[in-house]
Amino acid sequence: MSPLAAFLRKRGYTVYNFAYPSHRGTLQEHTEALVKYLREQNVPKDIPLHFITHSLGSLIARSFALQYGNEYSLGRISMLGPPNQGAQIARFLLRIPTTKYIFGPVLSDIAHLDIQPATDLLEVGVIAGGIGHQMGFLPFVSGDNDGIVSVEETKLEGMKDFIRVAVPHAVLMFSPRVWRLSLNFLTRGTF
Repeated sequence: MSPLAAFLRKRGYTVYNFAYPSHRGTLQEHTEALVKYLREQNVPKDIPLHFITHSLGSLIARSFALQYGNEYSLGRISMLGPPNQGAQIARFLLRIPTTKYIFGPVLSDIAHLDIQPATDLLEVGVIAGGIGHQMGFLPFVSGDNDGIVSVEETKLEGMKDFIRVAVPHAVLMFSPRVWRLSLNFLTRGTF
């Protein structure tokens, strides 16, 4: 996310780039780490706090909004490749005993996602990777997909805007087009 953070800083934004070890912790543990990080950074609570998140980061931001949103002035969130409906690939991987040791406890959280949309707390925009074809980037993930998350799995009830881009999951946060779309959403509420 560092190149995206630099892009936003050049445009006058104050950026807090929260990094976390995605394979070492549950969704709740990552949420608590985000709260701790924001408090350590003395993030102002009286100006809009916007998010640009990738994948699991979107779930962490939703969890944060639901649990701690009343402490901050929440604004908008541009989600890149979010597994908002869970992820079929995570459910598949859980059937292989050793993968939980590789991907950590959050794999189960993603596979069996049970979290409210939070669209009443944040204006949500979703950028999904896909190629506009039933096979997507990875043929064994059902439907159009970014190679990890299907386009349908990214959607969220109550989202304000949605767009599909022909960019794979692992590259979404490095795409200048995605950066511009995210900036548009933060400033205008539309891609």
